[in-house]
Amino acid sequence: MSLFYVSTLSRTWIGEGFGLLEWLINSLEFFMWVLGISALYRYVPNTPVKYSHALMGGLWVTTATEVARHALTWYLKSIPAVSMIYGAFATLPIFLLWMYLTWLIILSGAVFVSALPSLSGPVLRDSEVPGFGFQLALESLAALEHWRQSPGKGLDRLGLARSLRVDPLVLEEVMGHLIELDWVATLDEEALRQPRWVILIDPGRTPVLPLLSRFLLQEEALSAPVYQAWGRVSLQEAFGRSPETRPMQDFPSPAP
Repeated sequence: MSLFYVSTLSRTWIGEGFGLLEWLINSLEFFMWVLGISALYRYVPNTPVKYSHALMGGLWVTTATEVARHALTWYLKSIPAVSMIYGAFATLPIFLLWMYLTWLIILSGAVFVSALPSLSGPVLRDSEVPGFGFQLALESLAALEHWRQSPGKGLDRLGLARSLRVDPLVLEEVMGHLIELDWVATLDEEALRQPRWVILIDPGRTPVLPLLSRFLLQEEALSAPVYQAWGRVSLQEAFGRSPETRPMQDFPSPAP
């Protein structure tokens, strides 16, 4: 904050019309604002954020704030109705308006940064098709079973989402159901940048029926034949029966 104060104070000292010096101070102030907002997006969220994504968010917020500042200044100079109505108290509504605009821009930047992982990744699959939740649960379990033998014993949120080409938010909803079934757990260690999901069950000995009832079809009188047909099917067998589930050896290594 002291750097911001110094840059603002320096602008007051030199005044206007100092050419290169004024340009350097303005550039320094802009650069510091970009770094400050980028640090906000990088370290405040309770999830890892890439430096490049945080920097893009900081650049967007700083640019938008400068545009909003000049637009508000032009408006207040062109339409002096605020000063005429409020008189000496005109500073208060102007200050409240500026606070509103600033936080609106900062929150829009946060939304922009949170959407960048999905926008910069591969083309995502359509999650609105019927039965996608069941399909994604099977694929997630198959992927975690495959990565059980890896040194990390599992995959983090972004790694699993990239591997399955799905939106991380859609994946989190499905994984929440699997955690409730006690089939998956979160491995959260201080040394990890992001918690990993690990599988807790043996797919060869676990029936698929709990997954069926949670995502596809409730067990009722009319659905009893379906449950009888799937009653002896294990998750491992369901991996092979699913037309979209890839063989476990085909799961790629998640991008860093």
